[in-house]
Amino acid sequence: MDIPKIKFLQAWFDPASEKANTTEIFRKYIISEASKQEIKLNYFHQRTDDNKFRPDYPLIQYRYTKKRFVILALGEAVQEFMLFLGKYNGIYTQNGLKQKLFSVGVWEKDFKFNIKRWIALNNDNEDEYNNITDLSGKISFLEKILKGQLVAFADGLGLKPEKQVQCKLINIDKLNLIHVNKHNTLCLDAVFSTNLLLPNHVGIGKAVSKGYGVVQQLKENDGNE
Repeated sequence: MDIPKIKFLQAWFDPASEKANTTEIFRKYIISEASKQEIKLNYFHQRTDDNKFRPDYPLIQYRYTKKRFVILALGEAVQEFMLFLGKYNGIYTQNGLKQKLFSVGVWEKDFKFNIKRWIALNNDNEDEYNNITDLSGKISFLEKILKGQLVAFADGLGLKPEKQVQCKLINIDKLNLIHVNKHNTLCLDAVFSTNLLLPNHVGIGKAVSKGYGVVQQLKENDGNE
């Protein structure tokens, strides 16, 4: 089975040097800096030239972890992000700049992942979810959404798997309401399995460019059944 490889890059930034104290402020700062360069700015944000929302899967994503900001670049966005760093006047951690190739595709087996701060719902399907009264129905609804979001991830990287993407929610560890994009929405921490192999730290779901829906593969002996 031929599994394609994609470029995957992480760059770590010192919050003090960037004068930012939230992921959103850091994201706006980097976009502002990128706008000063002759690069493809559409990789850095989700807006069209006339400031309308662009629903494509974001190939540059922003995180805050371990008291540092992180930018994750995927696929064709890696080259543009490296061009940005070459002219960037701020400070990023050289030993925290990691680039590698990662095999992404549909396998014959399933992999298990944690997903943190997963925003599954949007304005179009939130009422439908809330109207489901039984727990099994809600789980099935969320699994259908998760499958669509996993397919959107593959599409965003230009991948065309020969086999169908499958997934299953195993646990929902935390569920609460958060305020994001001027809207109160459901946010979940969960464990799921899928036959789509994902790189650690990529985002799945809504608002992934802002640090939501980050996945981490679980070992077989992690005991998260």
